[in-house]
Amino acid sequence: MSAFTPPDSMSPDDIKTVADVRRAVWINGIFGLVAGTFTGSFGHYIIHKLQTKYVLPDNLTAAQAVAQGKVDTNSMIYKCLRVVPPLCKNTFMLSLFGGGALGSLVLSTTAGKCILCAYHNHNMHTLII
Repeated sequence: MSAFTPPDSMSPDDIKTVADVRRAVWINGIFGLVAGTFTGSFGHYIIHKLQTKYVLPDNLTAAQAVAQGKVDTNSMIYKCLRVVPPLCKNTFMLSLFGGGALGSLVLSTTAGKCILCAYHNHNMHTLII
């Protein structure tokens, strides 16, 4: 039995429901991939710009920037960003692929759960009436 030939025990409505669920999960998974990829790359860009402005100005190391007095060590932005390692093209790829994978996972899982809840609520509604 393949994925495209349903068993004889399934009604045409069940086959349509399964196809609708698969379609929704795939569409939302692809949308999550695109949104997560964009969010990961945009987040990396913003953190990189903040890091070069507040933690590592003028291509100095953090210790050199503090010693020369070029950064405000009492700033909340400095305290949050000093623990982040220096960002580069490798961390960009990590943000890009990680954001895409996480977005795809979250949106496809959410779509599946929402359809499952709607399906159960629809069946419960028909049972009550």
